[in-house]
Amino acid sequence: MMNGRSSSSQSHPSPLMPIPTVIDSGNPDGDDNSPDGVSPTQQTTHEDPSIQLNSSIISGGEEPVSGGSSFLSGASSDQGSAGNVVIPDMTTSHNTVDPRADNTHTEDFERYCFLAQEAWSRFDQHSDPMDINDAIQSYQAALDLPHSQASRRVDALDKAAACLLARYQNHHSLEDLERAIRRYKEVLLYRPSGDHDRGGTLSGLAKCLNLQYMELGSMSRLEEAILYYREAILHCSSVDEKQFGLLNNLACGLLNRYEQQGDVEDLDEVISCFRSALQLCPAGHPKRSRVLTNLAAALLNRYEVLGAMQYLEEAIEHLKVAAQLYAVEGADPSSPLNNLGNCLVTRYEKLGFLDDFTQAIRSYRSAIAVCSTGHPNRSLSLKNLASCLVTRFEQQGDIQDLEEAICLHQEALLLRPIGHPKRSMSLSSLSSCLHTRYNQLGAAEDLVNSVKYQRQALELRPVGHSSRSMSLNNLGTCLLTQYIQGGNILDLDEATWCHRDALDLCPPGHTDRFMSLTNLSTCLGVFYHQLDQFESLQEAIKLQREALLLCPVGHPSRWGVLDSLAVLLRDQYKGHIRLSNAESNAHDLADENLEEAVQYSREAVFACPPKSIRYIFVLNNLGSCLRSRYESGGNVEDLEEAIQYFRSALSLQSSQKSEHSPEYPILLRNIGTSLLTLYKHDGCNETQYLDEAIQCLNDVIHLGAPSNHPLLASTWAVLASIYADKPQLLTPTDDIKDFTDLFQKAVNHPTTSPRDRFRLSLAWIEKQHGASGLKAYQKCLELSDRLVLVRPSITSRHQFLSSVSSLLVTEAVASALIAGEVERAVEFLDQGKSLLLSQVGRYRTSIDELKEVNPGLAEEFTRISEQLELSTISDITFSIPSSSMKHHASKYWNMAESWNVTVEKIRQLHGFSGFLRAPEFSILRQAAKIGPVIIVNAHPYHTGAIIVWETQEPIHVALPNVTPTQISKYFALFRRSIEKITVGGAKAGKSARSCILGILRALWEDIVQPIVDMLQSSNTQPGSRIWWCLTGDLAMLPIHAAGPYRSTQPNLVDIYISSYTPTLSALLKSIRRHSNGHNRGNVIPRLLLVSQKATPGQESIPSVDEEASRIRSIVPIVDELRDEAGTFEAVLAGLKTHAWVHISCHGSQKITKPFNSCFYLYDRPLNLLNIIQARLPDAQYAFLAACHSAAGDINRPNETIHLAAALQFSGFNTVIGTMYAMADNDGPIIAQEVYKYMFRKVGNPDLSLSESVNCTEAAVALNIATKALRDSKVPLERWINFVHIGR
Repeated sequence: MMNGRSSSSQSHPSPLMPIPTVIDSGNPDGDDNSPDGVSPTQQTTHEDPSIQLNSSIISGGEEPVSGGSSFLSGASSDQGSAGNVVIPDMTTSHNTVDPRADNTHTEDFERYCFLAQEAWSRFDQHSDPMDINDAIQSYQAALDLPHSQASRRVDALDKAAACLLARYQNHHSLEDLERAIRRYKEVLLYRPSGDHDRGGTLSGLAKCLNLQYMELGSMSRLEEAILYYREAILHCSSVDEKQFGLLNNLACGLLNRYEQQGDVEDLDEVISCFRSALQLCPAGHPKRSRVLTNLAAALLNRYEVLGAMQYLEEAIEHLKVAAQLYAVEGADPSSPLNNLGNCLVTRYEKLGFLDDFTQAIRSYRSAIAVCSTGHPNRSLSLKNLASCLVTRFEQQGDIQDLEEAICLHQEALLLRPIGHPKRSMSLSSLSSCLHTRYNQLGAAEDLVNSVKYQRQALELRPVGHSSRSMSLNNLGTCLLTQYIQGGNILDLDEATWCHRDALDLCPPGHTDRFMSLTNLSTCLGVFYHQLDQFESLQEAIKLQREALLLCPVGHPSRWGVLDSLAVLLRDQYKGHIRLSNAESNAHDLADENLEEAVQYSREAVFACPPKSIRYIFVLNNLGSCLRSRYESGGNVEDLEEAIQYFRSALSLQSSQKSEHSPEYPILLRNIGTSLLTLYKHDGCNETQYLDEAIQCLNDVIHLGAPSNHPLLASTWAVLASIYADKPQLLTPTDDIKDFTDLFQKAVNHPTTSPRDRFRLSLAWIEKQHGASGLKAYQKCLELSDRLVLVRPSITSRHQFLSSVSSLLVTEAVASALIAGEVERAVEFLDQGKSLLLSQVGRYRTSIDELKEVNPGLAEEFTRISEQLELSTISDITFSIPSSSMKHHASKYWNMAESWNVTVEKIRQLHGFSGFLRAPEFSILRQAAKIGPVIIVNAHPYHTGAIIVWETQEPIHVALPNVTPTQISKYFALFRRSIEKITVGGAKAGKSARSCILGILRALWEDIVQPIVDMLQSSNTQPGSRIWWCLTGDLAMLPIHAAGPYRSTQPNLVDIYISSYTPTLSALLKSIRRHSNGHNRGNVIPRLLLVSQKATPGQESIPSVDEEASRIRSIVPIVDELRDEAGTFEAVLAGLKTHAWVHISCHGSQKITKPFNSCFYLYDRPLNLLNIIQARLPDAQYAFLAACHSAAGDINRPNETIHLAAALQFSGFNTVIGTMYAMADNDGPIIAQEVYKYMFRKVGNPDLSLSESVNCTEAAVALNIATKALRDSKVPLERWINFVHIGR
């Protein structure tokens, strides 16, 4: 089903940039500093074209800034730098005017002033820095002389200030600027109000102060500049040409203050200044075009504040005239043309007049035409036109617009080489266009290049860069698309965290927060679909709801958020349906989700522009929501309406795009599957629906989808289901003989996610269950294993398994037995049972043989395996919403990919082709080396047992008298009976024991007796050891205690010595470990005894001391950790240094969180996960005299998660445990009898020390010990509690 995402906003030109505060004439400097954006769906938005103002704002510097001689008229003009300047040290003169100076001083003064004038003239013509230095030095020399003519001295001060200003403008020495300000202020002391030359000095001083504000950001300097500009204007008559430049400079100062303080009155005064300047430039005036350009910029700023259209209208008219005037004057019109284009796009977005958009494109094309190669504005003009064409493509869907935009961005990128300050924007814009073209045409090269360019753009936007969040968003969106195309979980992981990082950079109130919210939500929605992380879906919905609050009714992006939110709510509906069996209110929540989804989707369709390229997706998504509502309520009108929307979307797609666009096969499939559903609807027998459905689905395969399209797998599966029911409709081909071939293609499709292929394999099983579906079961088990492995922690794996049917393994085994494939049944069981611990066990696989063949590869495998194991069994519960999981999950997936590559390398070696593959029966049967292993599998199809011998053929024993339902009833009764005995009185205990006895008899008659008969007929001698490998609820029952319980007939404990194993593989590992580790050192083992009589926070266990005393009296060497000595760290350290362990303390089973099941030690619990994390290579034997130490997971009984199993996994070959709470008084008796038997040979002179004690005798010892309990007449439930696991 297609889950389309709508765009948050259309790409559009950015608003006009602020009017430049550099008030002198110069070359246009297009500011390309607009943000680049990303839509909230799986598309990147293109960088907004930047508006370029004519930075040649009419400058007061083009007028004389001095009241003195005209040779200083250019003093404030910008001049190009001419090499390095050595700025001479020039101290400020403190001499006062001396009216008594003689004629000699007067002549020197005039000579110095003349030299200064000559030096200035040369500088004005040639820009030689030595000339401006000479001018400043000559004026300084003149000012150092006493002089009687005050007016000449003031004139020299004024001109010296202008020279200092000129040198600052070339070399930006703040010292020159400060000296110029002091000179100008000194001059003002001698030019009072009314003085003819005061206006020029005021202008020069104001300009210096404004420049100092720009350098230092001092608002006090800006305030002074504005005051001096205003006074200077008052000194000019209405016809004075100086007023023209002063008005412009005052406008720039006011604009600077507006940008800092936001006072709209300043902006109004800016407009007033430019209007006044315009009156001084009548038609034909050479500066009229520049004033029009700047007035337009100010008006557009006013429009953005008030939203009043008259300001935008006036700005557009002024820019049209300015562009014409530039052309007439022979000047460069690219700046007003670009600005005009952006203003027209702004009006188009406001009013929707297509003519504005057409004129904008024409204006951009005209700008490009006048910007030949090498023109500084060409890259900006190319970018503006490209962005406009992308917007038109998104509105109208003409692929030629997108193609041209890509070409324009490519040329712009060439004009912005490495090191160019705006290269990152061109990279991001080009990437966005390529990503959009990939979404339209599906060319893989476009997607690869899109990711590459976005990575390059991000590298140019380090932490702290204003556009970093945009680059993170863009890269995340491209990576998400790459994941959908290729299925690499690392792409999805990186995409998610790109969007998380982007959102962190956009706190509430940030203009880009909306985009980051929707993009992250999209990623989390995909995460949910791929990994079944319900928390991810809930977070995605939360983010979309926040985004919706930012889009009130009428907002142009509201429809996109509504569409995305509807899709997520529909997904949540499906999730709640799956949970409805476990949660009573889940079904009600599901209905609420679905109704809300339909409502939002309808609103999205109503609000989305019909010409939008996303309209197709919005129509499709409404159809999907309606179809889900049909599936929920059965109203056929919903289904028929859904088909109408699917057809409308397909019709629109066909008119706009090619059959190769990504949505084409999605729409075809949705129509096909919906027609198939309509055909199956009660009372509808219209075969044309079936015929059209098949045609649509075949078109998906043969016309719509490329060979790597993930949709192909589900389409093959739907067709396979049809042909399974109606094989006569299938026309066989060379590669498709029957429906099973289609299913095989589906479940093996390389770009379809393991999750989807797993579900398709379940569909295959549904159509071909039983004996004929063994291939389907095999594939399903393989994919189940992969789905578990992709979870980065063992707890998240357990959560996933809780959502998968526990019947899968038992059904596969039953089907194989029905088919007579007994060996395959054994393989199925081992492959699908106890996945959690067996998968972690792969990281501990012995590689001794590999070390001899390829030591380097062995070392690599060991290194990665150790890292993966540490990551997997850490006590972090994986949850997408937790930002602390970022590095944990990402690191895990990277390591997992490396591990898979390494394993494949090993399999390429001669003799290692089966390395870490599911073991074949020929290997598994070696687990029966010491005695037969009996598998009992219960399923509605078939309940049966398999007896596995090391050398004999396995035997299938049918058990027709028992069903899984009966076994579940037995377990429920057994559990309630134990609870009654624990908390009830004597009467309740008697009734409960009678019930337990009845269960044990039923187990004997229905299951155990047929097996014992077969064992005896196969010459398995009484007293032999046997191992039970049980499935489902049967694994929670004491089958070792089954029997007729009649005085004339033996019970199972009287015939054979029973042990348990979760799988044959687990038992085989224990056997191999014992063979490798037994007899090491030829010494009697040291027993670690952990005795906790009075654990803080727990009830006292009085018999613990007696139990420890009896153990010490029998076992030669005991290291005891008693009470306060039995801390977590001490016990964990002891486990690592002792081969034999006896733990006597409180134990606890955590039913909902089995990995928290624990032993209560003195300072803190030692839980199951702590035990799994421990590597105990020398471990051999463990006796767990604690409650529930071998109690399985009642929610996932096939996973065998309990403390005893954890110890076996960690290295203990043989373990004694309890199935439920044990009686305190039984501890001393059981321990005494067990150790008395196991250490009975110590001291025998004919045996070595190591031969006298053998941990493999634990099962026999336990059998003897429980017999002692029976003989002491303890109640039944007390002795059947103890079980043996392992070797």
